[in-house]
Amino acid sequence: MADSPTTKPSVLYSDYFPLKKETPFLNSFLKERLSELKIEFTETKESIKWIEPGFDHPASLIEGLEFKPVDKGKTVEVFIEKDLIDHIQVDGDKVDGISLDPTGIAQILGSSRSLRDYTHLPDVPTKLLEAIIAIEDQRFLEHAGFDPRSFLRAVVVNIRSRSLSQGGSTLTQQLVKNLLQTRQKTFFRKIRELVLAFLMEARYSKDVILEKYLNEVYFGQVGSLEVHGVSEASRLFYNKPLGKLSLAEMALIAGVIRGPAVYSPYKHSQKALERKNVVLKKMHELDLITDDELKFALAQDVRFATPSQVNNKAPYFSDFVKYQIFEQLADQITEEDLTAGGLRIFTTADLILQKRADQAVLKGVQDLEVKYKLAKDGPNRLEGLMVVAENKTGKLRAIVGGKSYGETTFNRVINMKRQVGSTFKPIAYLSALLKGEDSNGKKYSGAYMVEDEPWKYMLPKSLNPKKQSWAPKNYEKTYRGHITLREAFANSINIPMAKIGIDVGIPNIIETAHKLGIKSNIPQVASVSLGVAELGPIELLQTYSTFANEGKYVELTAVQLIQGDDGKVLAKFIPRAEQVVERPVIQVLNDLLRSVVQEGTAKSITALGYNKPTRGKTGTTNYSRDAWFAGFSEGLSAVSWAGFDDLKLPDTGDDDENESALSKFKSPALLTGAGAALPMWAKFFIAAKPSPLQDMPEPELDSSISSQKIDKSSGLLAKPTCPENLVYSELFLPGSAPTQECNLH
Repeated sequence: MADSPTTKPSVLYSDYFPLKKETPFLNSFLKERLSELKIEFTETKESIKWIEPGFDHPASLIEGLEFKPVDKGKTVEVFIEKDLIDHIQVDGDKVDGISLDPTGIAQILGSSRSLRDYTHLPDVPTKLLEAIIAIEDQRFLEHAGFDPRSFLRAVVVNIRSRSLSQGGSTLTQQLVKNLLQTRQKTFFRKIRELVLAFLMEARYSKDVILEKYLNEVYFGQVGSLEVHGVSEASRLFYNKPLGKLSLAEMALIAGVIRGPAVYSPYKHSQKALERKNVVLKKMHELDLITDDELKFALAQDVRFATPSQVNNKAPYFSDFVKYQIFEQLADQITEEDLTAGGLRIFTTADLILQKRADQAVLKGVQDLEVKYKLAKDGPNRLEGLMVVAENKTGKLRAIVGGKSYGETTFNRVINMKRQVGSTFKPIAYLSALLKGEDSNGKKYSGAYMVEDEPWKYMLPKSLNPKKQSWAPKNYEKTYRGHITLREAFANSINIPMAKIGIDVGIPNIIETAHKLGIKSNIPQVASVSLGVAELGPIELLQTYSTFANEGKYVELTAVQLIQGDDGKVLAKFIPRAEQVVERPVIQVLNDLLRSVVQEGTAKSITALGYNKPTRGKTGTTNYSRDAWFAGFSEGLSAVSWAGFDDLKLPDTGDDDENESALSKFKSPALLTGAGAALPMWAKFFIAAKPSPLQDMPEPELDSSISSQKIDKSSGLLAKPTCPENLVYSELFLPGSAPTQECNLH
């Protein structure tokens, strides 16, 4: 059923954003946020100052904020010194902190989501108004919703062409059409629009109608997002606010209105530019611009923003919000409620972090395409994703389901499950720490010694009825001999992990995974410890967020509160929080994760430019199909992925022939967690600064944990005679530290 003119869209909002004294912050970051909120500000070397415009705050939402938002009309001044917020004043009084208001992400109306950024009439440049009226409805200020002259001209043209190619609609009629959300060209529709246009003109002033029109007029789509309004058109075509547009750029916006598909700057750029010239000449004909203005605008080189630059309104995040609402509230909120009920949906999105994540994924994929000379489309299309959460609160801060929503709306965060490779290994190692000792009574710790050598395991039928044995291989196809668990962990060596996984027990590993927040079914196979389980990105993020919270599971969410059109709260999300693993055990595991970044597979992170304390794990799957990095730093956890949507592998009918062909197969890009996913992750954390949570102090170790000097060649207590390069500090849970001294030196 078509939406009626009284249908109200549901609006998605970002989260509040805290500003706190004595926290790292850069002027550019704050200014960007204020621009998102459309707040005018003044800037000096010492401070940024603005007047709070006000916002209709849900009372139950701001109750939980550490710092309250500022009341309408009050003056806020943020004083910054040496990239720190020195202090904040509200109407001259110092305060510890404030919360910046939420800003709109998108609107959901009818069967589509739309980008709409409401702009008031005085904020629209005069030349843009004149351009639209000149080309679309010259007598807008004179008629009462219907222009007989334009209508007769259109009738003549349509009769001659035996089609309905000519419009003749007034701006008021076009507004009615957009409100009705009908695009079919029928005579019945025209009559209906005409009647409603008369009624609208009788009830509202020309200014009200024009303002509504400027915010409703349709400009095409970005993926599945409909773009409405001149403000969003400016963002779409040029990545600029309206006030920064040139005359030529405004003329092109006005020209696209007649046919967003025909005059799309991306699909038909030449037609769009020709249409722009038609608008300019019409403005000159009506004495709206001078000869010099016409000449300059016709000669101006108009450049369009790439479609990826438009994705600053978090379309992938919006998709996930809708998915979560229907997954958790299907019995309370219907599709009609969401698309026509005027709901206010307050999400956890941080648009600044979201933009940084969008850019990190896009740049990461582009760099890989250049490095491996990959086509942007085709059977081996390379893609990427990223999900980011705030550890303490469980709030999802950024969701990127692909390199460009403008190119594909397929949301890999929602719809993709893949093998996660070695990012799963910490779960298996955690299972070992929880078990405490191996089958021979030897205590598990970072100093636990294991043989890295060719190994074959005879499989019980319960694990694999088709094969009798399993012989895992190391990625490097080399062996290190007698090594510590820490070295095996840091360098992601498969055989030691496989041995420990079998000893710990596959059911125990699966139980630990579910305890950490993984909901997917995990296969009971011997290789489960090496990451053959297919998981969704949010599940992996939930796991590492639990690591970051030192064993406390805080349920991740993208939605905070849903408010009805009448202001009543329909749903408030209160994330479940529970200590699922004892803190000391996770602290020992996190120290192993630290070694991955400092000396293991992710040690290139410092060369990439990120040097804050980080814990994480790389992951690579067979045939370089998937590359992962999952880790946490500065109060945030993030998972990045680069891989192929559909990697074409050799196809043979016989199993033996297939295995032989696969062994010789070479991926079009040798993706690894360190080489493909880690750079995206690092790009995000470098660009995301400053965060109000950054520079957090390292957590204090539980008093039950001890630190001992260990000789890594023996795994025993170091002696003064042990070579200095073999001695390191290891953490131990109670009763797990070795009692003997090194017997090799």
